[in-house]
Amino acid sequence: ITSDLLTLLKESGVYSLKTEGPVLWIGTFGKGLIRYDTANKNFQIIGNDISKPTFLTNNMVRSILIDKQNSIWLGTQNGLNRISLQNFNPKKYKIQHFFYDHSALSGDDILTLFEDSQNKIWVGTKAKGLYYFDGKKFNQTSLKVGNTVITSIHSILEDDSKNLWISTNQGIIKYNQSKKSIVIYDQKDGLASNEFNDNSALKLNSNQFYFGSPS
Repeated sequence: ITSDLLTLLKESGVYSLKTEGPVLWIGTFGKGLIRYDTANKNFQIIGNDISKPTFLTNNMVRSILIDKQNSIWLGTQNGLNRISLQNFNPKKYKIQHFFYDHSALSGDDILTLFEDSQNKIWVGTKAKGLYYFDGKKFNQTSLKVGNTVITSIHSILEDDSKNLWISTNQGIIKYNQSKKSIVIYDQKDGLASNEFNDNSALKLNSNQFYFGSPS
């Protein structure tokens, strides 16, 4: 990493990382998205400059996903962004915005992104729950246990039976996509905490999932 980039990252901090061949995409907490070419050591900043025709909805990039259609999704503190990486030109590209109100220049806080085995894109928000992309728009998935509505989604994984395992602000949810049914596990079931960290989940095999929590 060049000294200029290192200084930039020290000033902002790194929130998310994703590799694409020799390119490293870096989501920072305040400096936007950085595209770093490890081959030639060049880097480019894609940020929240609304005076430009293409801009990020926010410079705090919490989550990065490169899907099987070769698009990069960027979940920020203020909306969701998508850039096509097909024949990507660093000097000329388009950014699509979701969960963002252009008139108010405000959007939803996106905590996590996930693509399942059926190529469905899932989005976890801080205050409005879980959504999936049908190819044109995002649709909300109701996560409710009794009178309790789950609103904060921190991480998403999938098991070999296509069930989603979702860490939330009220425990871990097992979501059966075909039946649209949920089971919630919390401290009464042995969890150390009902609260979890953003994008802190790891699947090692079909029977082992790890979720990071504050305690």
